[in-house]
Amino acid sequence: MIPLGGLISLLVPLAVIGLIVRFFVRRVRGGTGAPVARTIGALALIGVVIAAITAVRSLIDLVLPGVEIFEDTTRIVAFAVATLVVTVPVAIVLWRALFARETDFARRLAVVGGLSIALVASLFSLVSFGRSLVVGDGFQGGSFSTLVAFGVAWAGYEWLLKGEGGSFEVTDLRPTAGSAVGLALTISGLVLLIETALTELFGLGGDVILGGTVGEDFGTIGVLLVVGLPTSWWFWLRDLSRRETRFRNGYAAVVSYGGLAALASSIGVAAFLVLDWLLGWGEATAVAQFEALPVAVASGVVGAVAWLHHVQLLEPRRGLAARAYGYGIAATAVGFVAGGLVTLVSVALESFTSDSIVRTDSSRSAALGALLAVGIGSLLWWRAWGEADVDLPGERESVPRRLYLTGLLIIAGLTGGVALVMALFGLVQAALEGTLGLDVLFDGRFVIGLVLTMAPLLWHLLIHIRADREGRPEVARLREAIVIAGDRGPLGNGVHFVTRADGHGAITVDIAERIDTLLAQAGPPVVITVDDDDELVVVEVTAVT
Repeated sequence: MIPLGGLISLLVPLAVIGLIVRFFVRRVRGGTGAPVARTIGALALIGVVIAAITAVRSLIDLVLPGVEIFEDTTRIVAFAVATLVVTVPVAIVLWRALFARETDFARRLAVVGGLSIALVASLFSLVSFGRSLVVGDGFQGGSFSTLVAFGVAWAGYEWLLKGEGGSFEVTDLRPTAGSAVGLALTISGLVLLIETALTELFGLGGDVILGGTVGEDFGTIGVLLVVGLPTSWWFWLRDLSRRETRFRNGYAAVVSYGGLAALASSIGVAAFLVLDWLLGWGEATAVAQFEALPVAVASGVVGAVAWLHHVQLLEPRRGLAARAYGYGIAATAVGFVAGGLVTLVSVALESFTSDSIVRTDSSRSAALGALLAVGIGSLLWWRAWGEADVDLPGERESVPRRLYLTGLLIIAGLTGGVALVMALFGLVQAALEGTLGLDVLFDGRFVIGLVLTMAPLLWHLLIHIRADREGRPEVARLREAIVIAGDRGPLGNGVHFVTRADGHGAITVDIAERIDTLLAQAGPPVVITVDDDDELVVVEVTAVT
């Protein structure tokens, strides 16, 4: 029903899982003796609690109107009760055995991870329940039961989080999840609002998203904005946007990338529809031709606003988030250009080998769209790649650059290799059968386009991979150090890390770089402590034991 909002809502749990895995992997690779088993136990506890909440939700469904029950009621009750009998004691045992006495990353992850999932489920069920009442669908018991079950869990987790005390970066998972949901709902509402206004007020195209009456459409839009805007304000504007942490920077990078990609795609679609119509290659009627224009305009406007707001919050220096954003845009631009070039080669071969296709407008429209994709993609790539200054410290060896070059190399290599095999197969088969002719080029136009496009791309990637390997500086630490802080954060290997008992003084990106700079200098071993004000206290010692 809401493609853009649905897409972003799918990214929310993926982002939560990715952030959890990131913390987990960092502790496995950190070599600090971190409680890996306790971290796994935190993830298990989250799963057990969610299973118990789901069982409670199914029991609430049975006593509410408007819920269709497709199974025997006794089976539902029996399964829910059995689930609660198992999960509740297990959750209590896990908490008391692993987290009751010690406050560390694992305990905080168990609390904040469960809280984030309950928060996301509650907000989306609130929108679903509110929409059913506003548009006249009647009382939706399923949405209400989800709202009650996960809403109570959300409140319980919030109460538990208040008792933790102190500041620790894993708490950024909560406002990140809330910001993502608020943004998804707000974007969906604004896109639907602009699309509906253009469709109904100006008679452009047709309602291709909701497909309901004007009243139902505006009712849905109202619910999305009534929930989305306050959620965005509460979790993003007054909370996460003010934090100088990896979560904030990563979130801003993801939204900036999505906003710019949506803007570029919308410009391409709108330009194609207008030019295709002006050249006389489009649909017979303006309504049919511009059916997708309201959605394109709405997505472009909202994407531009999201991009302009979030891109300003990226780190002023070229840090991890800024690099990930830049190389992500560059990779997307390469996809635009490659797709356009493949289409152009395919259309050219069609025109050269088939008289019937020359006289159709479909190949002309395809060529027009391909030219727009190549033009927009080239501009995006030129801007993003131009910001990747290899003379900056850490640029060549950065993870986003390596992923960009290596990932595209693998994709282009596999695609081009398979296409080359298929092209040679068709050529050899035609030669053996004595059927070589223009029909062979026509049948293989697509794979030929892939081969001709992937070959220069592979050459470009290999040149830069080799240059990076040769130009990558050798990094060697000149002094030993013991680092005492609340959270290892982005601090690399090669130091002796000790966790502060109170959990204060987490290592941010800026602090990690300052420590790396200090350790790259000659001198005696040092003990580095990150105090409550995120300042470094450095004490030189004669030896490290």
